[in-house]
Amino acid sequence: MTYRRSYRVQWADLDAIGHLRNSAFLDYAVDTRFSYLAEQGFTAADFAVAGIGPVVLLDEMRYRRELRFQEDFTVTLTLAGLSADGSRMRLHNRFYRADGSFSAAVTSEGLWFDLRERRRIVPPEKLLAILHGMERTEDYAEIVGPPEMPEG
Repeated sequence: MTYRRSYRVQWADLDAIGHLRNSAFLDYAVDTRFSYLAEQGFTAADFAVAGIGPVVLLDEMRYRRELRFQEDFTVTLTLAGLSADGSRMRLHNRFYRADGSFSAAVTSEGLWFDLRERRRIVPPEKLLAILHGMERTEDYAEIVGPPEMPEG
């Protein structure tokens, strides 16, 4: 079953033209992800004890319909990709208005990072098991090779 979390657009979420600002979409995507992990048993305290955190390498956003002040909406979370060792992941969030219509999508690629040693790591078994248990997108693909970096 797809993980879902409900929200309401807050005043601080608005941009100059009165709808949910693009960076707020990212904030809600991150909140949904961490809520899922906590509900599955890997909490903020677990991250602190392990001394790890996620690093986002790429965010891609696609918009269809705006969200406005005090409008209720739902964010879903699915796994779009994972490296063989679990050190890299691609997460997909979809935003839906209260009437069920599609509003936006955020796809983020990232890796697990050791905050003490400042390097990419394989996540702890408990976290890795949660990732493997996530619902997958239809276009799920294993992540192979190093992260792509822009030229320049």
